[in-house]
Amino acid sequence: ELALERIQRAFEIAPSDVEVCDSYGQVLLKCERPKEAIAFFERALRLSPQRNETRKMLAECYAAIGQPKISEAYQALVSAPAAESPTNDSASEEAATAATKSAEPSETNPEKAE
Repeated sequence: ELALERIQRAFEIAPSDVEVCDSYGQVLLKCERPKEAIAFFERALRLSPQRNETRKMLAECYAAIGQPKISEAYQALVSAPAAESPTNDSASEEAATAATKSAEPSETNPEKAE
């Protein structure tokens, strides 16, 4: 709970900081709230598309909420050779969109985190 309070405050101060977004997702995942964590990991990935560790966390979250196809899609992005990995924001966003097309909408909006 203390970690969650601290990361919420950090996010309020720096909502565009990729490390804060990624950390928020990790804290939520450790609190067994993977559905909420997804929004923060996706935000971190939009801010920094080359974050393979974030893709791994997204794969873990989607597996935890019973979305194995999306989980596998993110895991494939992690495993892809460098030449096939997205190299810019639009390519990464397209990959994430394709992976999450069939997912339920996220209940957490990182823009409105309390």
